[in-house]
Amino acid sequence: MVAGDLEDRRLAVVREHMESENQLDFDRTIATFAHPRYELMATGEVFDGEDEVRRYYARTRHDFPDQRNERSVLRSTDDGVVVEFDLLGTHRTLGTSFRSRMLALFVFEDGTDRIICERVYFDTASIRRQVFGGASEPTKSEHARPGSWCVGDVLRSGSDSRRPRTAAIRRRGPSTGADRDPRTQRLRRRA
Repeated sequence: MVAGDLEDRRLAVVREHMESENQLDFDRTIATFAHPRYELMATGEVFDGEDEVRRYYARTRHDFPDQRNERSVLRSTDDGVVVEFDLLGTHRTLGTSFRSRMLALFVFEDGTDRIICERVYFDTASIRRQVFGGASEPTKSEHARPGSWCVGDVLRSGSDSRRPRTAAIRRRGPSTGADRDPRTQRLRRRA
């Protein structure tokens, strides 16, 4: 089991991480990482390294500038923190909003309070229904809109164009050293 002091520090870091995302203070968010990395399990996307993570932040806030998390419940594990939370946002152009319950696994560098990966699980169909008012798929013009994680990327995850890529990523397995990290694998097996 993780020592009480380290567990408390890790919980504080995750709270800081999530609050800084809400405040769009991504310099503070980046500072919570030993190595910035996001894995979006619903789409198979991985953003590895500070440049990619900053592009991810810009992309996620482009069409949903008020994107934020609420009602977080945090739980400690031996090598990480599990967070259940609501993600909310209002589409800049359409004016429609979504609220989706999500789960994030924060994996930490051994013996430290620095994050090495945030792995996020969520339901793309629920977000798609809320943003498009029950439409099963976005229209071609909505697909063509650049910069929208929800409209252009996440919402396409249910379409045929995304399935082969996601399946290939899962079949191919780990693609970087962080994926092969035994700490990441242990947390993944527990989830």
